[in-house]
Amino acid sequence: MDWGKIKRVRRYAYLLILVNIALGYLLFKRSEGRKISATTVEDRTNAHIVARRGVKLRVGPDAGSGSIATIADKERVTVVGDSLTNGWMEVVYQDQQGWVWGDYVEVE
Repeated sequence: MDWGKIKRVRRYAYLLILVNIALGYLLFKRSEGRKISATTVEDRTNAHIVARRGVKLRVGPDAGSGSIATIADKERVTVVGDSLTNGWMEVVYQDQQGWVWGDYVEVE
């Protein structure tokens, strides 16, 4: 038996476990969403959701991002900024900031 090889494999497995734990923690923390402070309210636009089945509020501007909340049809949101990012709009819903596909947001 090659004990040196066994020790190297064991160290490598331990390192992989630590990396997985760290990544899991980071992904969990990101999925909680960002709270909005009262000082960042300028340059916002009122809007509402137009999606019969509702729409996911996501952490980032892509469908693979974690979901923060589900926003029902006709719920009011606040649009942050004034442009789309690859078709996504950054919005605030119930004090959480995230991204919604722009086709589902109707600006008032």
